[in-house]
Amino acid sequence: MEEFEDRLLANLWTHNRGVLQALGLDPRRSVLFDDLPELLARACDPQSPVIYRPALREFALAELSGGTALVIRHCPWSGKLLPASVSDDWFDLLTAELGTDDWRTEEARSRLPEAYFAEDWWIARHL
Repeated sequence: MEEFEDRLLANLWTHNRGVLQALGLDPRRSVLFDDLPELLARACDPQSPVIYRPALREFALAELSGGTALVIRHCPWSGKLLPASVSDDWFDLLTAELGTDDWRTEEARSRLPEAYFAEDWWIARHL
C-alpha cells in the first residue's frame, strides 16, 4: 500500500509541476483567483488530483493510477463555467515562434520564453 501511495503522490506532483513553476503553488498569484479561489487552491495543493495548466488555461482531474488527466469545464465547488482553454492558440503561437509543431522536445521547449509557460502570454493578448 505504501508503494502505491508513493507512486500516487509522485504522479500528482508531476501533474502539478506547471502550477508550481508558474504560481509558486500560491493560488492568489493567478488572475483567475477571484473567480475560482477553491479550485485554484486545490490545484496548488501537490496532493490534490486537481491540475491547472496555466499556459493553456486548463483545469483537469488527474487519473490517480496513471499519467492521464480529464479536462473539466465547470468548477466542482462553485459550478461556474471555467474560462475556455487557450491550448489551440498556444500551439499555434509555439509553431510560429519555433517554426515547428513538435513542441514536445526539450530542445524546442527550451527556446520558448518563460512567459509561454505561465498565464502571462494569454493575459498580454487579452485572450
